Amino acid sequence: MNGSLAKAWVSLGVVALLASGLLAILVTGAKMPGVKHLADVEFIRWCLVVHVNLATLVWFTALPVGLLHLSTKVRGTFSTQLSWAGFLLALIGMLLLFSVPPQEGVRPILSNYIPVLSHPRYSIGIAVYLAGIALGLLSPKFFVDSFSIAKRWPGLLEIRFGLFVGSTFIGLAIVTLALAFKDLASVPLISEFRFFELGMWGGGHLIQHASAVFTVCAWVLFLSRRVDQPILSRSELFVVFGWIGLPIFFVPVILFFDVTGGDYRQGFTWLMQWGIAPPIVFFLGRALWRLSPRLSDLKNHEIVAFFLSASLLLMGFVFGAFIRGPDMRVPGHYHASIGAVTLAFMALGYLLLADRAESRWMLKSMWFYGVGQAVFAGGMFLAGSFGMPRKTYGAEHVFTHWGQGLGVAVMAIGGMGALIGGILFAVAIIPRLKSTAPLAGKVAHV
Repeated sequence: MNGSLAKAWVSLGVVALLASGLLAILVTGAKMPGVKHLADVEFIRWCLVVHVNLATLVWFTALPVGLLHLSTKVRGTFSTQLSWAGFLLALIGMLLLFSVPPQEGVRPILSNYIPVLSHPRYSIGIAVYLAGIALGLLSPKFFVDSFSIAKRWPGLLEIRFGLFVGSTFIGLAIVTLALAFKDLASVPLISEFRFFELGMWGGGHLIQHASAVFTVCAWVLFLSRRVDQPILSRSELFVVFGWIGLPIFFVPVILFFDVTGGDYRQGFTWLMQWGIAPPIVFFLGRALWRLSPRLSDLKNHEIVAFFLSASLLLMGFVFGAFIRGPDMRVPGHYHASIGAVTLAFMALGYLLLADRAESRWMLKSMWFYGVGQAVFAGGMFLAGSFGMPRKTYGAEHVFTHWGQGLGVAVMAIGGMGALIGGILFAVAIIPRLKSTAPLAGKVAHV
């Protein structure tokens, strides 16, 4: 196994998450009564752009690459060098995201999934980062299949197909982004926002699809460690991952559509709607039937992470069904969904780095972040239900109904809880980033 490479990628993702959390404090504060008028709108939007890309681009892709390296061996010296080159490119790309400070002439472009700053260096940073991810995924490897690994990591062998499916989604996302911007470069008189909105649409959807796959992989590891054996068999998980992976066969067809047309946009939306929720609900039903929950699980941070993550994802599914326009119900939906992935990845990151399975800081972190994120997303959904528009900050953020103010107040309470959870996670994880012990050999059973 590639312990050093795996730890490097996991550490990169964790650092990105912690940095995004700091920026999230400023973004959330810019919606709060009594504080919002003090905020500079353009600076807050700069924070939002960098925050989103650290939280849903870097964090959501670096950690899975680390898990993939843990589960594989590289083929020879050249492959190892290629993997390290990918990591260095990803690190340079992430640093470039901070290299464009908020300044006159640099406009935040709030495109969905992957927002950008209107500066060539920022776009280059995203491209360099994705190139590093591509190398990290494509460097020749073979899966580890040994009794010792299966014993130390129950469930790891069973999720191999899931790792392949998730990696394929990330690879397709990178290809989709490249082809979209190639096509858009020849479209005359297209606005800057529409250029990036259309360009990021397909690839952004596929990255979220990959995140759902890797979240299920994390759940399998948590639950398998709880019962000390794979929670589901390979054949059962093949059905789950195969179902989630079905959109892979439709993506090449959608790529032939006009990137500026409605069929292209609706195609990726349809794949997400039908390719994620049904198989995840099926998995949860099968897994919970096998788990037999007990009261002591409330003291196991991995099982708490699973239950809260699953609850957030189901909340996201429900919120998504009630979206009727560009109001705060939209971020309520995706903050519940993104929170579900983040919570699972937080526990997974700790599992990959920790020298002990349990930590009182991690347990508290899971509860604060999970419950806080649920309340945060619920507040957004409530405010949006009363017509509060999205993507407004500072003085432009005007309440027109008491329900909007109530929703924002609920959102503030939840945001504070999630912030405390993030701080506790930092307390738990930062000492692990300094450890030099071999990654795979440090993890004990629960």
